[in-house]
Amino acid sequence: MNPNPNLNLSDFARVTAQYRAEAVPRLAGNPYVEALPPLPDDTELAKALRHLPRFDPQERLLPAPVRIQLLDTLQLLVVPLPRLVRLARAVLKMMRTGYAPRRPFSKEDHDTLQRLYAQQQTGSFVSLRQNALAAQHSMALMGASGCGKSYSLRHIAGLFPQVIHHPELGKWQLPCLFLEMSYDGESVHTLASELFGELDRLLPDAGYTELYMRHKGLNAEQRLHTALAKAYEHGAGMIFVDESQNQKDVAKDAGRKPRRNASAHRAKNETPLTKLLITASNTSHIPMLMSGTLEMQALMGSRFSRARRMAGRGSAVWLPLESSESLEKPNEFELMLKALWHYQWVQKPVALNDDWVKLFYKLTQGIPDIMVKLLESSQEAAIAGKSEQLTPALVELVFKKEFLTTEFGIIGLRDGDRVLLDAVTDLYQPDAVEEARAARTQFQPPKPSAVVARAPKGRRALGTDNATPRTKKAAMPSPTPADVPPAIAAEADLRRTLTDDTSAPDLNLVEAGTAEAQPA
Repeated sequence: MNPNPNLNLSDFARVTAQYRAEAVPRLAGNPYVEALPPLPDDTELAKALRHLPRFDPQERLLPAPVRIQLLDTLQLLVVPLPRLVRLARAVLKMMRTGYAPRRPFSKEDHDTLQRLYAQQQTGSFVSLRQNALAAQHSMALMGASGCGKSYSLRHIAGLFPQVIHHPELGKWQLPCLFLEMSYDGESVHTLASELFGELDRLLPDAGYTELYMRHKGLNAEQRLHTALAKAYEHGAGMIFVDESQNQKDVAKDAGRKPRRNASAHRAKNETPLTKLLITASNTSHIPMLMSGTLEMQALMGSRFSRARRMAGRGSAVWLPLESSESLEKPNEFELMLKALWHYQWVQKPVALNDDWVKLFYKLTQGIPDIMVKLLESSQEAAIAGKSEQLTPALVELVFKKEFLTTEFGIIGLRDGDRVLLDAVTDLYQPDAVEEARAARTQFQPPKPSAVVARAPKGRRALGTDNATPRTKKAAMPSPTPADVPPAIAAEADLRRTLTDDTSAPDLNLVEAGTAEAQPA
């Protein structure tokens, strides 16, 4: 049975569902779950994630141009570090949990389809009283730039078939959907287009982009709801939203004076990412993972309602790999470098030792992308220069020539220089709690004790017959917070003394005397 008559089943790669017995009672009998591979333990999961391309030492005898081309193999390397295994385990768990209330043709499935249809018709998110107690299946992956977030997520998605066909149910199942947040993080139209494009990529000739994005009768909101409904109908197991730091920060407008139509203003400022998160978690039960640089932390931390949705359930922050600077007690950095070091196409390979570990950590600070590129560029320089051997001097020279643009970030991490690190917000984020506690209310200097009142409109100046005498307000001591530093408090006392009546001339008398000396 072909649910889409315009879709040629022989035009794209897919698998036909084969069901297994599910051990979890709540998930047993769910075809979406039983069509997925069984949950592996961490050892099996690490083996499934590991990708170490074949390397033959005889390749070192190949011509130089061929060996330089083979250096690209380093980019395909996947080392199952503990952080990657933990993330994969969380994704597998959440995907199955999201499928639990989505058993095809069940009452829950029918109710969800009805809600999604209502949203398509109205073009707005409906209130779901019966869904208020539903679990919210969302998580976040934040990390420093170059830590391999996007590549790792796509590698985890590779554990599942891209498309599973259920011929007896007339259903397609798409375990993973990948979206990229638009650069402005605000366009609902762009987000809907991304989702339709991903569906068309996985289901060629489905024609959703042509059908819905060019339909003049639908606005941007209706297109997004329709895209989410189609993702649900096709059994989407999880939606990955990459580059999530591009989302617009709603909190920036929180301190502004509300406009007359404040509700409409808030709706306009609501980001597509937040809408998609709420809809996927509460309405369609499609789990979601937001991935982005450390700039996401500043956007989420300002709103607890947003931060809590992307905490727990496997959420993680990937910082540069830590080093023990010893191969005898390796940390994640040493494990990664040891795997890379095996791939040497130079004719005089060198053995890895602690000196090499310290040098590479000094130049890369544990950023995996820089580690791979530095080893690749250093070998290319050795092959092209016919030295055919890696040396510390060569590696440092290559770093200075080819990695100049990253040097200020590397130096900032190495020296802990906040001035340099503050300039690279996607590489380093200060501790949010420490920053909040460090931000104190600035002490306001006391107001002058003698205040000259303005003459009422239409009255003559002070000193004339009809003038109203200017009164002098009593000096009110300004409260000094308990946590104001002594130096600032002393300066405040000095200012108060300078403006006290006994030590300053009477401004009223001076002005009155001046007024009497002038002709009437």
